[in-house]
Amino acid sequence: MIGHKIMNLDIIKKYLKTGFETSERLLKWFFLYISIIGLFGFSLFILEESVQLVTFSNFACKDANRYDLIKKNNHKIEQILGHMRVINTYLMWMQPFQWVAYDDYINATESYVEAMQGLVLANDPGLYQDEEISIDFYYRTASQSTPGVWELRAGRLVEFRSELPDRNPIRLSGRVVSIKPNLWGVEKS
Repeated sequence: MIGHKIMNLDIIKKYLKTGFETSERLLKWFFLYISIIGLFGFSLFILEESVQLVTFSNFACKDANRYDLIKKNNHKIEQILGHMRVINTYLMWMQPFQWVAYDDYINATESYVEAMQGLVLANDPGLYQDEEISIDFYYRTASQSTPGVWELRAGRLVEFRSELPDRNPIRLSGRVVSIKPNLWGVEKS
């Protein structure tokens, strides 16, 4: 009987040792996973903070009517969002909750950049002189400057149409050109 009890203890020790080794191996892999996810997640967090700093500076630029700086800041934001999209798309699939959160953040920030681009185009479209753009143009006024020609206007940006569009906004794509002093339009490419 005593030998039988000792043999049972040896079996239990063997299973405990195997269980501890397995648990230790699992914990090592788990901590490696957490470290990798933390590395990429923290990088995304820092990039998000960078976007927020630039976004906040746009508020001051808007108050000071510095549309040139808003345009410059938009370019910075687009660069940072490009880095974020690469990290999120190719590395964060390992952490689906963070992937969803940062994907939504990137999409929302792209909407912000588009809104700021609209602000610059409405107030100082000359900053985009000879550049290709593609925007949803929300015109504020529509009037017939000459019979059969509708002038759709938002700030200093104007679009001419033969008929009044049935919806607002309209899609404009092309190159920004000067029509006359302090008035720009979009020439289709």
